[in-house]
Order: sequence, then C-alpha cells, then structure tokens
Amino acid sequence: MFELIVGLGNIGEKYINNRHNCGFQVIDHIVSYLNLTLNKDSHTGSFFTKHTVNNNKVIFLKPNSFMNLSGQTIRKFCNFYKIDSKNILIVHDELDLDIGVIRLKRSGGHAGHNGIRDCINNLGNEFCRLRVGIGRPKFQTVADYVLSDHTNDEYMSLKKVFEFTVSKFDDFFNFEFEDLQKVFNGYKLKL
Repeated sequence: MFELIVGLGNIGEKYINNRHNCGFQVIDHIVSYLNLTLNKDSHTGSFFTKHTVNNNKVIFLKPNSFMNLSGQTIRKFCNFYKIDSKNILIVHDELDLDIGVIRLKRSGGHAGHNGIRDCINNLGNEFCRLRVGIGRPKFQTVADYVLSDHTNDEYMSLKKVFEFTVSKFDDFFNFEFEDLQKVFNGYKLKL
C-alpha cells in the first residue's frame, strides 16, 4: 500500500526528544524493531532505509531538513525514486489530539502544522497521515510547547503508542485503508 513512510521532525541533537519530533521517533522505533539501519541519501542528505513486506517494497525516511521545509525535501526524494504522493504515509505530531491518541487519515488540511503545510505545498494533498497526539499546551505558546521535550509521563504514554504502531506494522500491507483506519483510530491507550 505505502511505498514511502516519512517521519517529520527537526534535525539536530537538541530536538531529538521534542514533542514536534514524534514522526522521527515513530520511524526510529519501526527501524529498530525491523533491525534496519538508516543510511544517508546522497541526493537529499536525508536518512532512509528500504524494507520488503509480503513482496511490497517500502522506504522509511527522515528528511534532513527542519520541519517547516520537510515537504521540499520529501518532494526531491520522491522525484528521484519515482514515488507518487498517494503512496506516502507521513507520521507527525498533532496538537488537536490528546497524548496517547493516534489517527490515520487520507488528505485534509494542515491545521496550522507548518511541516504538513509545506508537504501539501510540495506534494499536493493526496498523501496519508498518521497523526500522533501530543495535546495542547496549558501554559506555553504552541511554538515553545512543540519545541520542548516530552515530560517523562508523556514519553511513557507515547512509547506505548509507538510500540502499538510497530506491532501493527504488517497491517499496513495486509489491510485496505478503511480497515487500517479502524485499527489505528480505534486505539485506546491502556494506562
């Protein structure tokens, strides 16, 4: 189903555990689970690896750009590897979902997410999204909140979401999209 699974995030050590880097964190969990190694792409400088599931080839990608420019990098990568945007799943943080909630959807708006805005501007609106809830800030600006690290409690909840995503990885290639939505959109965090 998906030829390319992209995690959104910001590059650099200081951003690794930021709320805004949930996309990178999901990719890291999947790559680790599959015992794969991310390599640097000579065309875009991004980090990627390839895998085969049920004779379906899939590429995992972490763009080597800041979040707000990630669409440009993904477009260059897709142009080189001849990947159509409707075969892309982009994993990203979502303020409008509580921590521990994930949702899978096809197309839609950017809801103020600048990484998704750049993806839409560069790829069109046909790609799918796996939205990882980080909740809204109570006492910080949105920018300060998303560029802050997860609290320990938040990370423990998100780790369960990441592990659930990894456990359902094969479903991406065995289920139709609507059935896959039922799997992910029905997920309830067990506390």
